[in-house]
Amino acid sequence: MTKNFKSDNYFGVHPQIWEAMMGANEGSAGSYGHDKYTEELKEKLTELFEHDVSIFLVSTGTISNCLSISALCPPYGTVYSTEEAHINNDECNAPGFYLNGSRVSMCTDPSRPSKLDLSKIEFDIKNSLDNRPHKTKPSCITVTQSTELGQVYSLAELREIQDFAKKYNLKIHMDGARFANALVTLGCTPAEMTWKVGVDILSFGCTKNGGLMGEVIVIFNKDIAEEFDYLHKRSGQLLSKTRFFAAQVLGYLRDDLWLKMARHSNSVAKKFEELLKEVPALSSTTEVPANELFIKMPKEVAEALWAEGFEFYVWDVAASSYRFVTSWATSEESVVEFIKAAKRITSK
Repeated sequence: MTKNFKSDNYFGVHPQIWEAMMGANEGSAGSYGHDKYTEELKEKLTELFEHDVSIFLVSTGTISNCLSISALCPPYGTVYSTEEAHINNDECNAPGFYLNGSRVSMCTDPSRPSKLDLSKIEFDIKNSLDNRPHKTKPSCITVTQSTELGQVYSLAELREIQDFAKKYNLKIHMDGARFANALVTLGCTPAEMTWKVGVDILSFGCTKNGGLMGEVIVIFNKDIAEEFDYLHKRSGQLLSKTRFFAAQVLGYLRDDLWLKMARHSNSVAKKFEELLKEVPALSSTTEVPANELFIKMPKEVAEALWAEGFEFYVWDVAASSYRFVTSWATSEESVVEFIKAAKRITSK
């Protein structure tokens, strides 16, 4: 039993994915993506997304986001994001590096933390266009699904972003590090959550949902895909033994493993939210539609839980908020043990 709730990337690789990678280790294969595994993966993702896609395998979510956005936004452009987005907080200004200085404008809706505020974006766009060429060019929107606060954009919200982007000729990138968790929450198809709501390019995450270190940039817009191979190579992400990354994702997708793992992590998080009600001193600060919880608790309670071996992150010191993340490998038993410990500590 694990006591670790720090993040879903703390856990290991699902055995089925290891098996798929080991299978690719037999014999030889073409390099730099010219192999049967990469070709099969393109066919699989084309079928999965119900759209002819271009795919580029990369090693991390950071490079997946940065390369994707760099294809949408010129150096004199603006990317619209939220304060909580990974590109703002956890990528060491890699977007600034790969975008050659493009501006990132943070437009968070205060009534829907971690989600975009289209009215703020519109104000910025009008100001930019009224002051052309002194202001940067409005270029694209990046949407995190699910968000850094564990929230999920509904299909209606995504359609609203699509209509807005179309109105102002903006491209749309989706950060899908936890794409599977959002998908099973909505109960829709991958197509319905991406290109059918205007997404041009997707960072399709695997690592946080049982993978090793593979992400896929999935491009729906052929114009963007046309010269993306240059960006891919220049970034150092054109891997010579691409087949191992492709085999990993094939194992991830086989027999809907990716969806099964996401359903499990989401259901354990929901169980956590329900059991939390049994501890009056602790409370969830947000809804829990996916696999992240943000729990408010006294500092001394958190310290006592840490002393007992439970692991979780401080999220907001001022608000006494702590982040908990469940994964494909998190058991309900782990949650039950946490609740038991919290009850005992808070009843002293």
